[in-house]
Amino acid sequence: LRPGGDPLDPTAWTKHPEPVFRSAAGATAPGHCCFAKSPDGREDWLLYHTARFPGAGWRRQVRLQRFDWAADSTPAFREPVTGNVRL
Repeated sequence: LRPGGDPLDPTAWTKHPEPVFRSAAGATAPGHCCFAKSPDGREDWLLYHTARFPGAGWRRQVRLQRFDWAADSTPAFREPVTGNVRL
């Protein structure tokens, strides 16, 4: 969203030239995310799903990982976490 832009105006948005979150660490086709704050408000978390394996279709796996913010105030998601890992 450009500074001062109306989030309900589609022309106020600029699409990033490359994906900001992509397949890695066994996460295939990550998508449909939402964001949450930790109970103390100090951490930001990304909740998303991935395909269980290439070609899995809608057989998906839910994942959760912490993310930070870049100097330009955009989210810095890093690579997807490996599945079945305690946080």
